[in-house]
Amino acid sequence: MPLYIPEHVSWRKKFLAYCVLALLVYILLSVIINHPWVLALVVALAVFTIYSNKKQNQKLREMADERADEGICTFARSFERNQVDTWILRAVHEELQHYLKFSAGTCPLRASDRFEKDLKIAPDDIEDLIPVVAQRTGRSLEYTEKNPFFGKIETVGDFVLFINNQPRENAYSR
Repeated sequence: MPLYIPEHVSWRKKFLAYCVLALLVYILLSVIINHPWVLALVVALAVFTIYSNKKQNQKLREMADERADEGICTFARSFERNQVDTWILRAVHEELQHYLKFSAGTCPLRASDRFEKDLKIAPDDIEDLIPVVAQRTGRSLEYTEKNPFFGKIETVGDFVLFINNQPRENAYSR
């Protein structure tokens, strides 16, 4: 299965991004110097983020312990045989594992896992994964609004079926 090949970013765009980042750091430092209480706010936000991440890692560890005997094969068997492209199953499983890492490993996926409630994966992250999985599996992202799962992706199973219902690349050019 091919790996995702990100779009090439020109040196101008990189330079612009670094300039914007430097400007944001400058603004933050200026605000902290003029208003020291902002530093306390930044520290509190950092502590809250660390605490939330530890809590999420603990939840993933508990889910992984519950699913100790599960893996990609169990995940694949939860879909109708010969109805879903196995490349899509593999690509979705591999890409989502990046979000399910904790210190002792990763959490096995289930088709019924809800992105926001169970896995704590934001809708924006799912939108970012759609072109990655589509590219890896040779699926087109044209006419997504015709897909029966368009705007209805709540679970991992929905995500798989959304990609599966997209046409293969160049299917419309025939």
